[in-house]
Amino acid sequence: MKATFELSLYPLVNGYKTEVLDFISELHQFQNIEVVTNGLSTQVFGDFDYIQTQVIPTLMKKVWSEHQAVLIVKMGNGILKF
Repeated sequence: MKATFELSLYPLVNGYKTEVLDFISELHQFQNIEVVTNGLSTQVFGDFDYIQTQVIPTLMKKVWSEHQAVLIVKMGNGILKF
């Protein structure tokens, strides 16, 4: 099933901009997803199961191993591009 995820990462550290940019850069390394970034969030389009069980957990384990952070996730069914 195709899905849209909107991600907003809030690292709880000084220098958070670098952490956010690193997170987005690592998102682009995953195959079979489309990543679109704007000033407020990052949208990820692709297979629901792959994003939910592979992409997000892999990235958050890395982020949380380095520092505290909050990830806000919104999900929608289908590819919701405007």
